[in-house]
Amino acid sequence: MRIKYPRTPHLPWSPGATPDDIHQSHLQNFIGKQIVVTEKMDGENTTFYHDYIHARSIDSRFHVSRAWVKALQAESGYLIPKGWRICGDILPTLQPFLCDVWLEWQWQNLLDC
Repeated sequence: MRIKYPRTPHLPWSPGATPDDIHQSHLQNFIGKQIVVTEKMDGENTTFYHDYIHARSIDSRFHVSRAWVKALQAESGYLIPKGWRICGDILPTLQPFLCDVWLEWQWQNLLDC
């Protein structure tokens, strides 16, 4: 099953939010819970599967800027268990670093993170 990458809401105090962004206005559901907050970067949402990759839209068209990440998925997608997906932001300026890190990791290391 393919799942569209969701929009990522900004927290109320996020300095980079613009009027067309979505905002997480109600935070009471998080009180008393352990949560992880990550910095929202200005990249392209991407989802990796065992046998497929797409940008935010499931039927993403080819674009030259995605060629390297498609090659990365083709080389390492078999490490992702069927039925799982890995979502993230692809930042073209970090391409060389991300490729080196990804290829050096083993799947177990990802599970331990």
